[in-house]
Amino acid sequence: MNVRIIPYTVPDKQFYKDYGFAKSMVFPYDMPEPLLEYDYVCKTDTDVFITPMMNHFTFETNKIYVGLGYYSISENSVNALKEAAIKFGYPEYERISDMHSTIIGPTADVIKIMELSDKLEEKMYYGLDSDGGWGTDVLWRGHIGNTSGVCSMYAMEIVLSSVYPKEQVVVTQMLDAGSDWERPWTEVSHMHQYHQDEIYSKFQANWGAYLDAKH
Repeated sequence: MNVRIIPYTVPDKQFYKDYGFAKSMVFPYDMPEPLLEYDYVCKTDTDVFITPMMNHFTFETNKIYVGLGYYSISENSVNALKEAAIKFGYPEYERISDMHSTIIGPTADVIKIMELSDKLEEKMYYGLDSDGGWGTDVLWRGHIGNTSGVCSMYAMEIVLSSVYPKEQVVVTQMLDAGSDWERPWTEVSHMHQYHQDEIYSKFQANWGAYLDAKH
């Protein structure tokens, strides 16, 4: 495996200080040159595992692959997301699915999606109504200055569901699979660590539980 580390400095902008998750959105379009050397790219988080099954991931031309999310699955939250899409400039939004943070696709498309999502998430992050909601209170953004919240995933879902036809977007559990799920890693390409105390979780990693691990 070849690993390239490209130095990058996040723009000195208050938004990226207030909402740390947005940092993973800005670099693809702010410094796209290294990415443009590749036909396909994967944008993901740092708290993930890439399994050997990624070597066999099927990349179909012009398809966008995104992990399945779990952040807007109730009827109220689905309706609220539609309201947010209209409020923040995407009236053409037609929901495809709840989506997670990992996306794989043609490089130019991923760069475009990140730029549109980053600009939208900033509007959504600061654009709450006086009562604390986007028309309703079921979409959770977190407090200003706190990286909590899933505003970035709301934004990317709105962009994908508005800009791309449904048949071009593939929402799959092969990406963003839970690291604590019973499903074996040999059946998924990519696993995400979640906020809990079980094995391979964020908390276990933070506690140093894997420093001497033999497996």
